[in-house]
Amino acid sequence: MSIVLHGVAAGKGIAIGHAHLITRGTTEVPQYDVSDDLIDAEAARFDAAIKATRKELEQLRGAIPENAPTELGAFISLHLMLLTDVTLSREPIDILREQKINAEWALKLQSDKLAAQFDSIDDDYLRERKQDMLQVVRRIHNNLVGQSNEINLAGNLFDDTVLIAHDLSPADTVLFKEQHITAFVTDAGGPTSHTAILGRSLDIPSVIGLHNARKLITENEIVIVDGINGILIIDPDEVVLNEYRRLAREYRSHKRELNKIKKTAATTADGINIELLANIESAEDIKALHNFGADGVGLFRSEFLYL
Repeated sequence: MSIVLHGVAAGKGIAIGHAHLITRGTTEVPQYDVSDDLIDAEAARFDAAIKATRKELEQLRGAIPENAPTELGAFISLHLMLLTDVTLSREPIDILREQKINAEWALKLQSDKLAAQFDSIDDDYLRERKQDMLQVVRRIHNNLVGQSNEINLAGNLFDDTVLIAHDLSPADTVLFKEQHITAFVTDAGGPTSHTAILGRSLDIPSVIGLHNARKLITENEIVIVDGINGILIIDPDEVVLNEYRRLAREYRSHKRELNKIKKTAATTADGINIELLANIESAEDIKALHNFGADGVGLFRSEFLYL
């Protein structure tokens, strides 16, 4: 039986493909007391996890493909900034020393406190940065318990693979350019999340904020990702499949028609010229600006330069 879920449209377009479930390590956090003579060793173990996480992120930033979205490097740099902030790099050590507890539990206590602070922020964009903080915390935790932070995309993926995940970090999307990824969906994320921004920048159909999609999908199951209306359809019947195949053809045809006129002057029937300006994040976007026939820059998103 088909299941229809509604989320937030991120990357535009329509994709029909086989689901590939992203499985991460357990999120269960161990909790135990640490004796006085082992507290220094526990603090050193946390420090080692911070250093390992920093090395991972720096390597990922250095491995970003040239054709990757400009935002990707900025988001990974943001994760590095969060990692080096004392609230994540030092305060968990203070907690484990004061309460004589293990590093994993001290990290959880601190992340819960920070998450509550993010939830109280009025600004939507800043509130969404909680997910970035939690992604960094997950990396630290995995390094503490010896689990890999890489998503496993090895194996025989279909050419029409749709990634199904609870959440995807900016670092995860580095792998997208090397794999057969036709679309992705996540349970987490909102309109201003970095997952949504990257979905748009990667220009692949994506729907986020589905809450429990991953629990309802089995490996290799056929799914439809409607990145125009923010809809995910699980196990569609033949009637729905045929309709979405038609819609996908129409969408591709529409994009081709738009590409034909992208260099045409934007002039109304009565001779008034309309200036079309582009939103950019860096100087590298100027090439795309010319490719799409824009007249200039309307908005320069300076936060990426700042980051």
